[in-house]
Amino acid sequence: MTDLQEIFIKKMLLQKEHYLKFCEISQVKSYHKKEFILKENSICSFVGFVEKGTVRSFIQNDGKEHNNDFYFNNSFISAYRSFVTQTPAYSNIQAMSQTTMRYITFEQIKALESTSDTWNKFGKYIAEQFFIRKCSRETSFLINSAKERYDSLIASHPKIEQLMPQYAIASYLRVEPESLSRIKALTYIKK
Repeated sequence: MTDLQEIFIKKMLLQKEHYLKFCEISQVKSYHKKEFILKENSICSFVGFVEKGTVRSFIQNDGKEHNNDFYFNNSFISAYRSFVTQTPAYSNIQAMSQTTMRYITFEQIKALESTSDTWNKFGKYIAEQFFIRKCSRETSFLINSAKERYDSLIASHPKIEQLMPQYAIASYLRVEPESLSRIKALTYIKK
């Protein structure tokens, strides 16, 4: 069973036929390292599933990049606010390594949902995943120190330092690169 099939059957509680239908109508696209999957001010028309690769989402402001999310193998990806509202995205989505993504368009999801209420489970699962990610990140900034945010990131993605450049990790944690170096030094001293 593939990772995506397992999500369909065990997490979304859909049937194998739903997974097969998704595979039949979805597209697969590969992206080169540093290639943009979505650029700010364009409308996000897809929900994707990263089959292989590393991706970041970032916002540009005053000439600086602010990383707001990372996506790895087996994660859903979208500029979800833009997708749901079909309005321009604030963020960019960029492949950070050779990436393969399976995706479905806004129109395809709406068409599936019109065929059966069961497909609403798919949309609900996707919405919940993005909502949980957003809430967890916001809460982390309110209650956790920079070191605690770093420790949590390393715990959930142990290989992130091999997959993402340090400036991207620092930006995601909302610290300067020099502060990230100090945080890492403290982490290694305690081990």
